[in-house]
Amino acid sequence: MKTKRFLMQNFLLRHRFAVTFFAGICIGTGYANIAYRYQAALPEIYNQHYLSAYADITMNYYALWKYIIRYRFRDLLLIGMMGLTAFRKYLIAFYIAYLGICAGMLVSTSVMYYGLAGIGLYLASVVPQYILYGTALYFLYQMFYVHHLTGKNVLMIAAIAVILVGAGTYTEAYCNPLILKKLYGYLY
Repeated sequence: MKTKRFLMQNFLLRHRFAVTFFAGICIGTGYANIAYRYQAALPEIYNQHYLSAYADITMNYYALWKYIIRYRFRDLLLIGMMGLTAFRKYLIAFYIAYLGICAGMLVSTSVMYYGLAGIGLYLASVVPQYILYGTALYFLYQMFYVHHLTGKNVLMIAAIAVILVGAGTYTEAYCNPLILKKLYGYLY
């Protein structure tokens, strides 16, 4: 009995990044389903009006990219500042759970509007940029949990995170709207 408990604790400790994120997804999904059941406010991000805008609008990609850079690098700075505090483990775990809650709500909302095709719609709206953002967040998360890093290693990880977030902002501004526009044409 002790061995099973030890193995479970060891698994949870080794994979706490993923466990925290998926726990957040479950909370967000539960909230979206409860809100839907009781006709509370749900995000309108995946309704037909929102997606039809992609088919009709000519976008200023450069202005969108500047906006996304400001927003994403603000989050990166926030994570960096949280990592400098004594409560970094808890604050970063809370931030990862928050991201999971948001993802769970968006996936559930998308499925409510479009059925199983909503999962594909959600994936199309977050790929490829969230792969880059997630990788950067994982590197920063590991940096704040490993205690034997030298200044050179910290700078290297921080530089890699900045490059990944920068590449993610570019794909979010230039690639993702095109993907959603093509997907809207496919859905309608």
